Amino acid sequence: MANLRALPFQNIALSLSGGGYRAAAFHLGSMTYLNHCQWQNKPLLNQLVVLSTISGGTITGVKYALCLKQEKSFATFFGELYQFLKADTLLPDALGILNTPNAWGNSGKQRNLINSFARVYQSQLLDGQNFGFLLDPTDPQIPEFVFNSTDIEHQLAFRFQKRISRNALIGNGKADASISMEEAREILLGDIVAASSCFPGGFEPLIMPHDFTASDSSLLAVAWKGETPGADKKPLRLMDGGIVDNQGIEGVMNLDKSVYDNTGKPYVGTFIVSDVTTKQVDYPTETPGRSPILLNVSLRFYNLLAMILLAGLLALIWFTSNKWLLVGSAVLATICILWLVAGLWLTKKFIRSIKKTVSQESPSFLEDFSILRAVKLKYVVALLGVRVSALGRLADVFMKRIRELNQKLLFGNKHWRYRVVTNYIYDLSQSEPVDNNDRLSPIVKKANAMGTSLWFPSEENASDTAALEALIITGQATMCHNILEYIEKIRKERDPELPAEFLAKFDQLQPEIEQLKQHCLADFARFNTEPEWLFRQMQPGQG
Repeated sequence: MANLRALPFQNIALSLSGGGYRAAAFHLGSMTYLNHCQWQNKPLLNQLVVLSTISGGTITGVKYALCLKQEKSFATFFGELYQFLKADTLLPDALGILNTPNAWGNSGKQRNLINSFARVYQSQLLDGQNFGFLLDPTDPQIPEFVFNSTDIEHQLAFRFQKRISRNALIGNGKADASISMEEAREILLGDIVAASSCFPGGFEPLIMPHDFTASDSSLLAVAWKGETPGADKKPLRLMDGGIVDNQGIEGVMNLDKSVYDNTGKPYVGTFIVSDVTTKQVDYPTETPGRSPILLNVSLRFYNLLAMILLAGLLALIWFTSNKWLLVGSAVLATICILWLVAGLWLTKKFIRSIKKTVSQESPSFLEDFSILRAVKLKYVVALLGVRVSALGRLADVFMKRIRELNQKLLFGNKHWRYRVVTNYIYDLSQSEPVDNNDRLSPIVKKANAMGTSLWFPSEENASDTAALEALIITGQATMCHNILEYIEKIRKERDPELPAEFLAKFDQLQPEIEQLKQHCLADFARFNTEPEWLFRQMQPGQG
């Protein structure tokens, strides 16, 4: 297997990583450049045979597959997705749906934020279409695709996929966690995008089948029921595909291996891994500052103050005859009592939950947890703040580790050594500008500063390149740069152990490869001096 490979730029696989709107826009730019490049007198993107997407990448990937099926031009695809991202109303529109009871009817779906997002995707981006619209396995217009989510119950990828094989299942391969293509046809495309981008902490899990069916009599709902009472499949909780693979690498590798096992030949000639992961996670340094005066005392001080105040108020209530003073004192006394009772109850509940979470043999300090009552509140706040910040960074650590493991799986396999193009958002941050008239670097810097949320930051300076435009341009220029890097790599690292038949065919491709190289060199020079040129060509009425 190591000595066999398809020819470069033939049968392209493209994986689009997660990363919110940052990912959706960067991948849109990357695909724009692939469509701009010519390979054997056709757009290079026409060579796409496999598309694997995660989270934010699924927004772009599902929309692209839908436009292909609808026989829309690439320019139309670009325009529709660009306008959706530019409108940037996903969050407010979803909140509007969430707060409108009549919008839910008797659908059976959970009334929550992620299902509200799914409805916005479905109506505003995906033309109300369902999965079955894309699932004809013999349709040559649609590449094989894998839209990835994560099955929390089994801790495995859950794949909404279209394969050439009619027997391919949707799910994770397990009998109790997979469905047939026929059963999956009714699933709405908006629900698939939502399941793929349902990141932990921000959203609730989507429940399979309840959040994916229109009624209990639907084919999917019936398929989930057992033949006898009590034999129903357990519901699955689906969340962000990036939890187990944020680059979509495994889906492509599995598909290529499946084809190789059946035919003895590799399927994918070039595998482009497009990723918006931050190269290095910066942990902010906390600068100690002056604490508010109310935090410079301990909780015990406030408890003592409440008891003294309560005693004084009770005395005042006992001796006063003024009606309004009596009412005011009673209200304040009630507040003091509630403060003391609530503080005692919350402290005991917190200690109990810590004991239950940590272990049955809790450290002895938990038995005397009241020591915290004597500590100044500013130190307690700082203690909690640092821990919350560290927990927030755990997701970045896990994602980075998963990314490294999947990369080792890919690059450690000799079968893939000469077939992979990496297209990382930070690649141009490390490269030298073509000349001193470099206008691209500030745009790349702005794109890399964009977060991975499902909205764009407000622009403080209208004259600056907007974040959306910066991400698209960076995707275009980065893809151009990395195609050049790939061409140099496959020429310099020519493997003499490859079969003579392959080497002969590879040599025959040299004129086309050289033509592509010269085309990319000219384009990259132009990106440095006129970064917006391709972006402007994609605007309506521009050439």
